[in-house]
Amino acid sequence: MTVTKDPGAPRETQVVAEAKHLFDVQAYVDDFNRDVMNAYRGNAADAELPADRDAARSIIPPGTAAARDFSHLAPQIPEFIADRCVGCMSCVNACPDTAILGIALQTSIVEARIVSFAETEPISARASESARAHFVETKKYGEVPARHGLEPALFGIFVDPVHCKGCAECVEVCVALGYDALRMIDKARADANGEPTLEQYARDIRLYRSLPPTPPEYRNAKALADVMLGDHAIGYVGGAGSCSGCGEATAIRMLVAATGQTYGEEGMGIVASTGCNSVFALGPGGERRPPHLGDRRRRRDV
Repeated sequence: MTVTKDPGAPRETQVVAEAKHLFDVQAYVDDFNRDVMNAYRGNAADAELPADRDAARSIIPPGTAAARDFSHLAPQIPEFIADRCVGCMSCVNACPDTAILGIALQTSIVEARIVSFAETEPISARASESARAHFVETKKYGEVPARHGLEPALFGIFVDPVHCKGCAECVEVCVALGYDALRMIDKARADANGEPTLEQYARDIRLYRSLPPTPPEYRNAKALADVMLGDHAIGYVGGAGSCSGCGEATAIRMLVAATGQTYGEEGMGIVASTGCNSVFALGPGGERRPPHLGDRRRRRDV
């Protein structure tokens, strides 16, 4: 569900419920409207609205940038061509915004999850077909594990339409390697089945978020390519105000992923070197702003 903006309001204020896997967006919006906006509407903010104790000390909740919606930022989005994919993970590692995600799961689990997911969708056949198009048999995750007595796994790639800025970094690296398993396509109002591109991608990313993480036995802990398959690797949640295709964001995301996988999700803290995090997270009276209203030039959201 999308909480739409009021007429005339900037698009920046749009909040999407796709971030519910991290925190309750709707509850945050309701709380902000009650505690902050009402004071401004009554012209009593200076007298009644105290400065936020945590934000004033640069203590900003992690992961709140996931609420920002970039789905209408670019006219194109990557399309996955499964039969050309080898599971190298280069596209996932290159993405600056955690917008393209990989997963490897046993074939039986994938099949069972797709069936159960499709049953919850209005048009089950379409949901099932679309879901299966995200998975492919590969040597790395299928044949090699089978030699060690494990059930072959299917490798899947998913694109999050909310966080993708259309930079095509994933496509560029895939083409450079000669695989051509990704290409940019226009975001259509309706495909051959009458379904908008963004609706299809939104449904498919819901499937991805319902899946369990890649089992450790299908990951090579010593391989950089497999870092982003880890269950503690998605610490950089996407939604940052960095420019489309920002190489700095890619480096930060990989650093966060490697740290999270090595020390665990509770074993990392981030300290900003500037005051932008606090200054641009506060309103004129020192009260907190919605989490997705940050400094778009310098903010780094993790």
